[in-house]
Amino acid sequence: MNSQEDIDFVIREIAHYRKHDDIIRALCERSGYQWAEAASVVQRIEQEYHAQIQIRRRPFRTFLGIVMIASGLAVCAHSIYSLVAGELIPLTLALPLLDLELSNGGQLVELFIGFPLTLGGIATLGLAFQAGKKSASSA
Repeated sequence: MNSQEDIDFVIREIAHYRKHDDIIRALCERSGYQWAEAASVVQRIEQEYHAQIQIRRRPFRTFLGIVMIASGLAVCAHSIYSLVAGELIPLTLALPLLDLELSNGGQLVELFIGFPLTLGGIATLGLAFQAGKKSASSA
């Protein structure tokens, strides 16, 4: 049987997106497991404590979802405004990484970038909050 300290360590490391080999190596050094034994412990803990791992990942996913939604809406708003106003406004003022000044075709490209980006952000937020619901209902 694993100690609670080992379980907490593995949950924390998996939640921080550490590589499995690094977690296994650290578990071998910490608790004196053989590699195969530590690998099975990590796999078992990952399966048994899946809900807890997802909840620990929730703040990162929430932040990522909000950033994606805000970026997608900014790109869509810029594109729609440029199409309606008939003016080409440099997107580099709002988002320096997306320099898409390609006349009206560029605004359409921006829409095709901004819309999926917004949807991806909504999906990411949904995953973050779904993890909380699943663990609350299973408790």
